[in-house]
Amino acid sequence: MKPNRFGPVIIAATLLLVLCLPSGDTVAQPVFVAGAEDGQGFLRQRGSECYLVTPQHVLGPAREAELVGNRAERHAALLERSYDPDLAILRVPGKTGCPTRFPDGVALERLLQNTTQARLVSRSASGAVRQTNVAIIASDERFIRVRAEADERLFRGMSGSPLMIGGSTAGMLQSVDADSGTGTVLRQDYMSRVLQSWFPEVSTRRRPVITGEVQPLLPTNDVEGLIVDPDSDPVRMQPTISGEVRPTRPLPKDKKDDP
Repeated sequence: MKPNRFGPVIIAATLLLVLCLPSGDTVAQPVFVAGAEDGQGFLRQRGSECYLVTPQHVLGPAREAELVGNRAERHAALLERSYDPDLAILRVPGKTGCPTRFPDGVALERLLQNTTQARLVSRSASGAVRQTNVAIIASDERFIRVRAEADERLFRGMSGSPLMIGGSTAGMLQSVDADSGTGTVLRQDYMSRVLQSWFPEVSTRRRPVITGEVQPLLPTNDVEGLIVDPDSDPVRMQPTISGEVRPTRPLPKDKKDDP
């Protein structure tokens, strides 16, 4: 009996298809966010209410934003609190049916070591979803650096877009350098750890071991907006991690990302 030379190809194609399929709660469904500037975010349930997670700079000095979700449904969102680095949580009155747990970067470290292919998922003001192919060019315990693939481009209105590796959510785009076509992504496992005080039922998969307790910058609404430690840089600041830090890929030195 002749061996089937197409067998390995079929198996590989099947595995690739499985990897690219959404895996339930691990997938972040983006929403369009209109604040001080346009951006993206994702929704999360807490108790009986829905909340929007988006970069703080998208909200800016505003106290509320409008979001556009699936089927172009629109909702108002009201600021609850802000976290460093560059994260805001807004309550979405009247919204129901939000995900009950965080999208989780399943085996994120292994994925980062085994592939450089990813995509950013964003939603337009009309509700349409777009996927932008990117290459992972660097990563450490807190951030992932990506570059747009050929014929693709990154722009500031994409801030807040989920970064997907296969069917797993790897993080949230925080800033874009449109000139170089690169973006900085906050890792999903680190972001989940930061927001754990507000979403205590977050999945308990492996995350970086961080000394001390992470507290919100704004325990309640504060008209001053995002407060940042004057001794730290909200984008470049590195966490205090027990043990020796060894980035998976050292972040390259390039021009500073847009705020």
